[in-house]
Amino acid sequence: MIACKDELDEIDGRVGDGDCGSTLARGGRALLSILADNKIDARDAAGSLGLVADAIGEAMGGTSG
Repeated sequence: MIACKDELDEIDGRVGDGDCGSTLARGGRALLSILADNKIDARDAAGSLGLVADAIGEAMGGTSG
């Protein structure tokens, strides 16, 4: 998603506000940060998925358009 940011923004700009790629890239960077910080615990799948969901949701915000 990070690598496709500009292309996705351009496509989204044809029918929307043109920020879909930017939004997805922010989520991707949030996930990469969690992985780089070794915050994922393979012994706690539910907790790790919750951490990922919270970080991505915070980074991406909402989508309304």
